[in-house]
Order: sequence, then C-alpha cells, then structure tokens
Amino acid sequence: MKIKKKGIVSIVVAVIIAGTIGILNISKSKYLSVQATRISQGNLKAYLSTTGVIKSQDMKKYYGPQAKVSKVNIKVGDKVKKGDILITYAVENLNTLVKQAELQYNNSILQKRDLENQNAEINNKLKDKNNQIEDIEKKIEDINNQIETLKNSILPSASIQVQGFEWQKSTLEQQKTILVQQKNAVQPISNEKLKQADNAVNLAKLNLKVAKENLSKSIDKIVATNDGVVTTLNAVEGSVENMTQPVAVVQNTENLKVVLSVGKYDANNVKLNQTAIIKSSKKQYKGKVTYIAPAAEKSKDPTSGDTTLTVEVSIIDKNPDLKIDFDVDTEILLAEAQNVIKVPTECIKTDKRGKNFIYVIKDNKVIGKEIQLGIESDNEAEIIKGAAVGEQVILNPTDKIKNETLVNVSSDINSIKTKRLFFFK
Repeated sequence: MKIKKKGIVSIVVAVIIAGTIGILNISKSKYLSVQATRISQGNLKAYLSTTGVIKSQDMKKYYGPQAKVSKVNIKVGDKVKKGDILITYAVENLNTLVKQAELQYNNSILQKRDLENQNAEINNKLKDKNNQIEDIEKKIEDINNQIETLKNSILPSASIQVQGFEWQKSTLEQQKTILVQQKNAVQPISNEKLKQADNAVNLAKLNLKVAKENLSKSIDKIVATNDGVVTTLNAVEGSVENMTQPVAVVQNTENLKVVLSVGKYDANNVKLNQTAIIKSSKKQYKGKVTYIAPAAEKSKDPTSGDTTLTVEVSIIDKNPDLKIDFDVDTEILLAEAQNVIKVPTECIKTDKRGKNFIYVIKDNKVIGKEIQLGIESDNEAEIIKGAAVGEQVILNPTDKIKNETLVNVSSDINSIKTKRLFFFK
C-alpha cells in the first residue's frame, strides 16, 4: 500500500512539534519562577512612625495654702483668662493654723523628752540590777574559795564551817536568780520608737514653718496666670485642701503638642525642627520637633526594662478636633532625597557580615550585586552604589536564588503598574 506524501509530511511535522514541546518543557523545568521589578529613579522620604499623646503646650498647675476655701469661682470646662480669680481663701484661718502648728510642735518635743526620760530611768534600773548581780557573784566566788580551803583543812570544825558557807551560797544564788528575773522584766525603749519621736518633732517643725510662710505671704486667693480651660479642680468650698495636689489645672486647648517616647535605635535619627505629620480621625496636621529630652527614662513597669527618650512635636495647624490626652499617630520626617536611585526594600538581602545585596536578572540568569544604601523608608531604599536605573531585580529572593541561577519572570511589578495606569487612562 502506498503512503501519500502529504501524510508523510504531516507525521514528520507532528513528530517535530512534539519533540520541540518536550524540549521546551525540559528546559522550563530548569528555571525558577520569580517576581521582579525595576530599579527606578525618584524622590525618597524616610519617616519614623510612632504613637504619642496630645498635651497642652501651655499648662499651669495651681497650688493653694493650707487654709479654708471660702469661694470657688470655676468649674471643670470653664474658659478662664489671665488675671481671673479662681479660688479665694479665709485668711483669718491662717493665724489659727499657725497656733495649731505651734501646739503640735511643742507637744511633739514634750513627748520626745518624756520618752527619753523613761529610757534613762530604765537604763538606770538595768545598771543597778547589773551592779547587784555582780556584787552577789563576787560574794559567791569568795565563798567558793573558802569552801575549797576548808575542804583541805584537817581541823575538826572544818566540815561544820563548810555547811555554813554552803547555806550562805545557796541563799545568795536565790537572790541572784530573783535579780536576773527582775532585770529581764525591764524592757528598754527601742531605737525605732526614739527615731519615731525624732520624726514627729521634725514633721511638726516643718508644718509650723509652712504655716508661718503662708501667713507671711497672706495668700487669700489664686489668680490665673495663663489663658485656657479648667481641666482639673480639687477645691471644695468650706474645706482645707491637701497641699500635695494642685487645687486647679488650667490648660490651653488650642496650643497643643504631641509627647512621644522614642526607643534607643530611633533616638539618634530625631533632630530638632524636623517636620512631622499628626494623624487623627482621618485628618492630618502639620507639626515640628521642638523638644528632645537631655536624658532617657526607664519604663515605670518594673518587668519591662525598656528605656526611652521623650520627644515633643508642636502642632502647627489649627486643631479644634484634637483632645488632650488622646493617642495620635505621628510620623517624623527623618530624611529625604531628590532624584535618587531606589529599589523596594523587599529586594534587599543582608548577609551575616552586614553587607547588602540585590539579585539582578540578565538573559534569564541571576547576578548577585553588593550595594551601598543611603536613606531608607518603610518600603524603599536609596542605592548609592552598586546598581543602575532600569535593571530588573528579583522581589523577595529565597535561599534558592544564587549567582547563575536560571529564572523565569512570572510577573514584572513595574509592567503591571504601567498596564494598569494605561488601562485607567
């Protein structure tokens, strides 16, 4: 049977196609599929992103005298101006407080002297008991010596004399036992009680000093020295306030700042006058670094052990919606560069020696390049040396990626972005 030429040609073509597909499949199996992007050129900004607390830049705590509150002219939320009278006091009460402080001071001195006299009397009793005990012990020792002498004597009356001395010795030992019991029953005053008496005198003396100072100052009212809003009020009419806490706090709610706690790794990058962005409830406000603490502080949490540096950012824009003591997100601009070579940070790998590398694709082969970095943002880094604009770089390279590795780019991020932009246009 004859085979037609067309049939032969078809068979040959099919065999060639099948072979080609097989070769291509074998070749593709040698390639690793990767995602890539292109090294670009443009502007770069590096931010420190953190969270801070809103505080007033103009806040005043007012402390009153230890006197009776006569009148409270404010309440929390009131707006006050410099010169407004906030609280008035009953000045005549200050004289009474001085007299009370003097009595307390004199009483504390008398109590201390009484305690010292008691202690001296007790010590004299103990000394007397010790002297009596020592006297009896000497007498017992003398009797023992005489008994030993008589025991070695050949006189007929020696044994009778020994019995007499033994009776005397027994009587003395009974007396000694009673004296020891009496001595142990005497309890001296402890050093702690004597120290407490000293502390009571010192405290009374301090209270007297403060009472006299308040009287000399004749503080009969508290006058506002700043404009603002009353945010704290501890004064109650008719009561004598606690001098350790402010009776009122007035804060300017329009002149605000953000207080930040910066870790040691970021502290060296923060400088005065750096610009910042404050974010709250989908709104943004401009800010500027105006204060950096001279020393770091340890965390108040004993289990933490963290040490942070306090940084303040003044809010420049008007901010009627911001509230004191609320948390806000803050971004400080640490550095920026114009028209630089840059690459996504997920392209960069760092070895054990701290050197940075990227993996460039050329003719489907990987070339590892050591690069020198400049400023870095959260998602991009400046390349100072080691790479050129337009080079195709592997994204998120795995440990399988090495020099000369064959790769197949499954998607080029820059190409995708270009297509999307073109599509929407």
